[in-house]
Amino acid sequence: MKSRVEGVQKVKHHLYAGKHLLDKETFYEWALADEHFHDLFKLWEAGLYSRKLTPSVDRVDSSKGYHVVNMEWVTHSENSRRGAISKWRSL
Repeated sequence: MKSRVEGVQKVKHHLYAGKHLLDKETFYEWALADEHFHDLFKLWEAGLYSRKLTPSVDRVDSSKGYHVVNMEWVTHSENSRRGAISKWRSL
């Protein structure tokens, strides 16, 4: 998240520039309190740490930043799928 917002990941920086970013402590508190994160983590472990099953944060509304109310846990695969759908809809 930080590398996207700060422009380290230059390819898609325009999608994240200027967006709100949670501080690390708040992010950890949110993640560890979220039951769905723990469920996805167990699934990832059971799947022998498959990249497709890695827990990933998705912004519910991509026009907004990383606010607790605008984030949800999904698998890496689902997050990629959503990004592809969003890309095609914007064409």
